[in-house]
Amino acid sequence: MLYIFLFFLGASWGSFLNVLAWRILHEKTLFTVRSYCPVCQKTIAFYDNIPVFSWFLLRGRARCCGSSISFLYPLIEMVTGIVFTCLFLSLNPMIYPENTGYFFSYLLFFSALIAATRTDLESMLIPQCFSLWLVPAGVLFSHIGFWQSLIGAICGYGVLWLIAWFFERSTGKQGLGEGDMEIAALIGSFLGVEGVWISLSVGSTTGLLVGLIYLFLTRQTHATKIPFAPFLALGAFFYYCYAFWFFAF
Repeated sequence: MLYIFLFFLGASWGSFLNVLAWRILHEKTLFTVRSYCPVCQKTIAFYDNIPVFSWFLLRGRARCCGSSISFLYPLIEMVTGIVFTCLFLSLNPMIYPENTGYFFSYLLFFSALIAATRTDLESMLIPQCFSLWLVPAGVLFSHIGFWQSLIGAICGYGVLWLIAWFFERSTGKQGLGEGDMEIAALIGSFLGVEGVWISLSVGSTTGLLVGLIYLFLTRQTHATKIPFAPFLALGAFFYYCYAFWFFAF
């Protein structure tokens, strides 16, 4: 029962992240109006705004105008529910009150990665409020210490910058965006050098595999751009689980 409660609580937070990411991406007012249909602008009823379930009950169509609702909405809600549950169980602030600060700081971290994933999947853009602006929070509030956090942020940004520089010099094309480097800096600030290195390794491997499968199934060319932030976020979550549950760092 606890797992269900935590998942639904996390999914509700994911619903907020969906709204926040969409409104920031499209430069809309953040908190002065309720959730509304982006097509017909009508306010969404509360029973059509239940995390995960409403999308399936409505079969991916808005009740007000019948327009298609992106699968990103339930996807982000489900991912946030899983991440929130794992984060709570790993730190368990109810039993260990001293972990409460870490719980909220890492909830901020993973929320930023999820929101960045949302915007990157939708438009290949990552607002800096979900990446670079939060690096100071990692330096100040992560559990790894000031210097490890600062060095991790510098290494995260620097490694991807070097890769992008060499790729552009070799091919004349841009391989990585500035947003990817800023996401790597955020990951480094919260997980340190080892964390950002493993996140990059896991993200690059999974991104390559998924990208190749996607290109094969869609018959698109190798010039097709693939969003990288979701794979970096996946790598960061993998490292968090690996570190906390296997080595309890």
